[in-house]
Amino acid sequence: TAHPCSTVSRTTCDTNTSECTNPCDTDGADVNLFRRWGPHKSLFQLLDLQKPVTIRTRFIDEGGIMTKIEQVYEQEENGKMVQKFNMTIDDQPIAEQKKLFDEPNVFADVGGVAKMGDAMDRGMVLSLAIWADPDSNMNWLDSCMQNISKFDCSLHPTFDSTDVFWEAWREQPGAWRGPVDVYPHLNTSFESQTITLSYPYVPMWMKTQTPFQCAKTVGSFDCSAVKYGFSVKDIQIRSLHPSSFPWFWMVAVAVALLVGGGAIYMMTRGADGHKGLLSGSDSEGYSSSSSA
Repeated sequence: TAHPCSTVSRTTCDTNTSECTNPCDTDGADVNLFRRWGPHKSLFQLLDLQKPVTIRTRFIDEGGIMTKIEQVYEQEENGKMVQKFNMTIDDQPIAEQKKLFDEPNVFADVGGVAKMGDAMDRGMVLSLAIWADPDSNMNWLDSCMQNISKFDCSLHPTFDSTDVFWEAWREQPGAWRGPVDVYPHLNTSFESQTITLSYPYVPMWMKTQTPFQCAKTVGSFDCSAVKYGFSVKDIQIRSLHPSSFPWFWMVAVAVALLVGGGAIYMMTRGADGHKGLLSGSDSEGYSSSSSA
């Protein structure tokens, strides 16, 4: 998910003296194959999640302006790397999806893919984060979440068949973002008890999620002592056209891109409701790849 900002650096807003507005696209240009195309595009049906996966990310520009972000997902089969699927962030498809889901296109309002390219020019930092969202229990990531005036997720909170998705789609496309049952509150679900997912096609080894038992302080979790369920290695970054890029383009971007003026995330839910970030030519650009 790309989150461009209208600003070009860190800014401070004093709520005591002015009305503050968010200069960034909070929702972002999300590419969620399940949400857009249906349950048959669940990640566990596109990949063997018990085997390593290589994610190759390409940032493509034309005439010095970034126009597209592509991700290719590969796994080894019979000794050869095989492309399993790909995803693209492009201004026009994102605009069409926002219209379909009846969402404001803030991504375009703040500058779209080109604005993300501007942020990348200023440099980015490689980071890995695991965090929770107690306010909405991560339902916007892989469960049902929608403005209740458009669709009430509580009417059928259990995702136990594909019919649940398509029934909601007829009222509000995009309400279901993944096959996780709706739990309104983190502290009464993933944080405090073992959860078993209802969708029958979820692999048995991942149907049941137990709490992390992270150390808790006011407003935060400390999960540093918990062994998480994935690892990232073999990060490589290379220019597709080495002579055309200054040195500061060679920044580490395969896991998550955090920017003064934008951010790019790929997200997966972990037990305890925590989110893990895991990321990682037409003309000019550069690519990064990582194995997980």
